[in-house]
Parts: sequence; structure tokens; C-alpha cells
Amino acid sequence: MPQHLVSLAFDPASFETYMAASEANGGSRGELLRQAIQEWVDDGAPTEFILRRDFRVDASPERLVTVDVPLHLFTAIGQAQRTTGANRATVLRGILRWFFKKYEQEITFGTKPISSNRAAEAVPARPILNHFDEEDDGLDGFSFQPTNPPTFLNLPIANAPRVTIDDVHRLEQAVTHLISRVLERHGDLPSHAGYDSTGLAAIDAVFSANAQYTSVQNIVTRITPSIAKWCGDDVTYRVFTLSRLLQLYAWIEEGSTTTNAAEHLANSFFGNRARIGGRLKADALESFAARILTAHERLPRVEAPLDDLSDFQTIWSTAGARDVGNALVRDATAVRGIGLATARYFLLLTGGPFVKPDRMTERFVAGVLGRSTSQVETTELLETAIDRSIRQNGYTYSVPRIDHLIWRIESGRLRV
Repeated sequence: MPQHLVSLAFDPASFETYMAASEANGGSRGELLRQAIQEWVDDGAPTEFILRRDFRVDASPERLVTVDVPLHLFTAIGQAQRTTGANRATVLRGILRWFFKKYEQEITFGTKPISSNRAAEAVPARPILNHFDEEDDGLDGFSFQPTNPPTFLNLPIANAPRVTIDDVHRLEQAVTHLISRVLERHGDLPSHAGYDSTGLAAIDAVFSANAQYTSVQNIVTRITPSIAKWCGDDVTYRVFTLSRLLQLYAWIEEGSTTTNAAEHLANSFFGNRARIGGRLKADALESFAARILTAHERLPRVEAPLDDLSDFQTIWSTAGARDVGNALVRDATAVRGIGLATARYFLLLTGGPFVKPDRMTERFVAGVLGRSTSQVETTELLETAIDRSIRQNGYTYSVPRIDHLIWRIESGRLRV
């Protein structure tokens, strides 16, 4: 069943009340909110606890609750927004007031009244963005040069042959030979640093889907000055995590009764209205980030939220990292618009032992095997072959770095 994302930012007092009830209920952080919405809809979606007023919450990412809900619950929330004229966050607070009252409890949200005409001001004192002015391109002379990833995505090829040991062996030999030639001619492999910021990694992964990578470079160049102002001395932007990215959406929802956060960000922040899976990429990005962040609620082998880069590095440093990564990919592709390549590319950008199945990697594999391969087969073959080459030859290179080498050679950017 299709799922839709809802998020709610809490102030310290209301969050303490919410979490106490959540722990008593024995579920995950988001489960209580999902239960409240379900019971509210089951009881006819009453609106008397939805208070129409504009305010901002003294919130932080640690107090952001995000959950996927079925379409009929999401539709009921939207209907309440239209009926009351309130924004989604206000409706969700009303639902929680109703829910707590139903069980003879109370939850009180601390508020700070603001002008309803200034949605851009509805952000904490130290915002991630100073404004959302469509006329400001946010460049400020900033130069950002991320490593160029693959340019195109490819669709899977149906009825691909099964992977064989011989295929893996031939690819392993080809990878080893390629690395040897590059070392002889250039002394080292091209670097591939990825991102220290999981938020930027998610943005790159989603907006590069079915797009020329120059469009992603334009987005990153556009948004990094604003992110830099919020990150302060952290020049790596490491603190711009998935939860911080989601909070950006929540802040916009908080500040307006009419503005859709994804629409606003597509127009005024990303400057990109590209679509994927019939929806704005800015919309798919929100769902994707939340899906990854909450994967621990669905996947037994993911024990904690995946937010900061260190959370992913912990996964990649353990035995069975590829198995966990494959589970994350399967879970993430449940999001409409998110395909195998996008999910794997995001994990690659966090340092995971993965390749991105795109035109360049498929071309390399086809050249070695003499036949076409699907996305699934390309990843299974090439990741296994690269891993075996690393182990057999004692390379200190990562799978993403060798994937990047293959891309640079196949795209004509590096000659051997």
C-alpha cells in the first residue's frame, strides 16, 4: 500500500509528554503519532482540537517525529487542512490533543506567535537558511566542486541471465587489470571523497536521477552558501544531516497555512522543479530521507536511526555490510520515485561498499562479458568482483573509489 510522509516538530515540554506516552505504549517514536492519526480518522476526524493560529515551535531535529501513513490517513489530514485553513503541523497537533484527551491525558504545545504573512521567518533563531527569496540565487561567490558521479541512469533490462562464478571471475580479472594499468600510468586512482553531509548526499542522489549531473552541481552550488551560514565553522557541512534536511521541510510547513514545503523548496531553494515517479524530486527527497532515517523501525539489522555520517560508517564497518545495504535499498525503493540506482548511489556517497548501476558501469560489465546486464545483475556482479579484487590484491581502495574509476574511464575522462 502506498505510504505518505508526515512530520511534526515538538517543543521540549510537549516532546517529553509525547515520548513518555510513546515509551509506555511500547512502540517506536513514530508509532504513537500513526496510532493517533488512525484513531482520529476512525472516530470521524473531529476538528475541535485544531486551533487556527500561526506559531513556531522551539524545535530541534532531536524532537522531530516523522512517520509514513497510508493514503487514506494522509487524505484525511489534507481534508482537515482545507476545512480548518490550518497547516499540516497544526492539524497534527490538534490530532494529538484529541488523542491524549481521549485517554484522559493532556499534551500542551509551547508556542511563539508570529506574523502569518512571513512564512520565511518561521525558523529557529539559528536557521539553516536566512531566507527563501526566489530572486536570490544564493551564490555569493561560493565555489563547490564535488567529485563528478555518473551522468545517466538506465532502466533495468528484462530477463537478464543469472550471475555465474565465471562471470564474477572474468570481471574480477578485468577490474584488477584496470587498476594495474591506472597505477602504472598515473601512480594512483582518482579520488572519490563522497560527502560528509548525509543531507547533501541525499540531495545529490535524488536530483541526479535521470538527469545531467550539471543540474545537480547547479543545485549544490546554489544551496551550499545558505547551509554554510547555518553550519558555522563546520566546513564539511557534516551537521547537515538527514534530520536537519527534514527539519527544513517541517519549518516551512510550520510557517504557512498555504505553502507546500516541497513546492516552496523546489521553487526557492533548489531552483529545480524536475519530477520523478510523477512527483517533484523535492517531494521524493523528503520521503526518501525520512525512509532512510526511520529504517531501524522496519529492519532488524539496523539498530538505531541512520542520520549522521558516523551512523552509516558504523554499518559499513561491520560484517555483512552489503547485506544490510541491500536491505536498505529494498526498503528505500518502496518510496515512489526512488529506484535501485538512486538508493544505491546514496549509500555509495556515505561510504558504503556499493556501485551505482548506470550507463557507465553497465557498459564496462557488458564489455567484459559480451552481453547486456540489468541494474540488479550489474550491481551483484560488479560489487562482488571489486570486493574480490580488493581482497586478493590487498588494495586499500574502497568499492566506491573503484566504481568512480570505472566511471571516469568509461566516460572518457581518464585514459589508460
